[in-house]
Amino acid sequence: MMGGILLLWGLKMFNRTLSYSSYVLSYQVEKQQYNVSVLTRIISVNGTDLFMTMVNIGPRDSKAQPVADIVFFTNKTNLAEHYRLLGKVLNEVRKGDETSWVWNKAKNELSYLSRVVEREMGEYNVEGYAAATTMDIDACGACKVLFEVACAVGCGVGMATLCILAGLTTGVGGIACAAIAAAVCWAIGEYGCDSGAGYVCTQIGYC
Repeated sequence: MMGGILLLWGLKMFNRTLSYSSYVLSYQVEKQQYNVSVLTRIISVNGTDLFMTMVNIGPRDSKAQPVADIVFFTNKTNLAEHYRLLGKVLNEVRKGDETSWVWNKAKNELSYLSRVVEREMGEYNVEGYAAATTMDIDACGACKVLFEVACAVGCGVGMATLCILAGLTTGVGGIACAAIAAAVCWAIGEYGCDSGAGYVCTQIGYC
C-alpha cells in the first residue's frame, strides 16, 4: 500500500520588479523493508518555475551499497510528470543492482506522489525545468552529509531543520536522523569543522 506523510510550506515575495515564491514539498514513507523520503523545492521567479528534488532511499538490506545519482530534465514538465518520470529513470538506471527491488519501490512511491499532486494539488502542479539527486544512503553517508550541512548553516537551526536541509527526512538504517544530527553537532563542538566529515563521523561511531 502506497502513501506516507506529505507536508508543504513556503513563502512569497513581491515588489515592483520581482515576483518570487519558494515552496518545499516533503513526502516521507517508512515501511518494514525500506524508507523513502522526497524533498522538492519549487521555485518561481518572474513566472519561470524550477523544481529541485532530492530522493533518499534507505533499504533495510545488508547487500545495499551507498550510491548517488543526479538526474537533469532537459524539457519542461509539470510537477506530477516530474515525479512520474523520475521514478521511471531511477528504476531503469538501477535495475541491474542487487537491491534493484528498492528502486522499484521508490518508483511506486513517486508514482503515487505524482497522482496526489495531479488530483489534489493543482495549484502547485506547475510546469518547469527540473533536476534531481538521489541517495541510497547508510548511517555513515548520512553522518557525512549532515556534517557538511551543519558546518555550512550551523547547528542553531535545530536538528529537524538540519535533516530537512540534508534531504534526510526519514530514519537511516533504523536510526533517527535527528539522533545522528545531534551526535554530529556535539562532535563539531568537540573537534570543529576543520577536522573533516570522515574523521568526525568515525569518532562518533557512524563510519
